[in-house]
Amino acid sequence: MRLLEGNLYRRATRIITVLPYAATYIVSFGVEPSRVVWVPNGVSTKRFNAAPREPDDGPLRLCYLGAHGRANDLETLVDAMGQLQARGLGRAVHLRLYGEGPRKAGLVARATRLGLQNVSFEAAVESRDVPRIAAEADAFVITVLNRPGLYRYGVSMNKLFDYMAAGRPVVIAMDAPSNPIQEACAGITVAPEDAGALADGIERLLSLSAEARRKLGENGRRYVELNHDFGVLAAKFAAALDESVAQPSRVGGHRAG
Repeated sequence: MRLLEGNLYRRATRIITVLPYAATYIVSFGVEPSRVVWVPNGVSTKRFNAAPREPDDGPLRLCYLGAHGRANDLETLVDAMGQLQARGLGRAVHLRLYGEGPRKAGLVARATRLGLQNVSFEAAVESRDVPRIAAEADAFVITVLNRPGLYRYGVSMNKLFDYMAAGRPVVIAMDAPSNPIQEACAGITVAPEDAGALADGIERLLSLSAEARRKLGENGRRYVELNHDFGVLAAKFAAALDESVAQPSRVGGHRAG
């Protein structure tokens, strides 16, 4: 498979990747860096109303939308909510998890065992309903496993760009060379697989003023408008295709006349 991979890379006029640092791997096959084009995943920002939710006397509404699988490390998130409850902050923040997956039953049991009053589990929602659900949140959270090798070429998570398009701050537990939340100054980053660090991050978000949280959300929205809107990405992809057809094709790693 690696021989096939290398052969395909060398024959390609352009190689499109969604990961920002994938070129560092692809060039090891003898490919010129100029032939590798980064076109990440994105979002239709016009589907999302980024206006802040009207404040009320209730808890901060923290939301997660996505799969409930091993890679999502939602166990750490549930444990972090347990720590917040133990700190007397159970009524200050409420987590809603939308989605399904093989770990969901265990997560529900874990939350019950911890006696959590600040976590609720919801059914998965259709893609068309994500903007509506996102508008009901005050902030979002993403957790992943601590696998530096897995994320060594960066990340390109669809749900991350949905969150940012909604104009809400994001608490992200991840260690990767690319982190849109840090790059955009759109939230708080903490170490992965560390419930205490995640609880600290959420508590830090709680300590911010509504205006400060709004500013973080605006930063994220602006970032995806400039870098991850489907219109921007389509233009970048089209340019790569135009450049490809304008060049001679490659056969066996050499240009064909």
